[in-house]
Amino acid sequence: MTIYAYPSLQDVGRLEHKAGGTSSPGMTLKDWFAGQVIAAMVASDSSFAGMRDKNGQHCEIDKAKLNNMAKNSYQAAEAMMHARAATKDVDSHERPPARTH
Repeated sequence: MTIYAYPSLQDVGRLEHKAGGTSSPGMTLKDWFAGQVIAAMVASDSSFAGMRDKNGQHCEIDKAKLNNMAKNSYQAAEAMMHARAATKDVDSHERPPARTH
């Protein structure tokens, strides 16, 4: 089963209906995890700090390095998805039932 990070499942049906069933339902949770990982990698890499133009915008990023970061981000995201699935199985047995008021 594909888990979507955005749009919500309620939005997916509306989007698919509007586009005649041909639209992409959105970003997967794995994509979102990978995006979070690569953002952290770039932010924590000091070699990116000095790569700014006169307006303070990042520029001239080494494409090979960025490609490796992207691959590593998806590897980390895949590990997160596996950990999430394993934790979900454990949590469902250990977590007390939700209270209703």
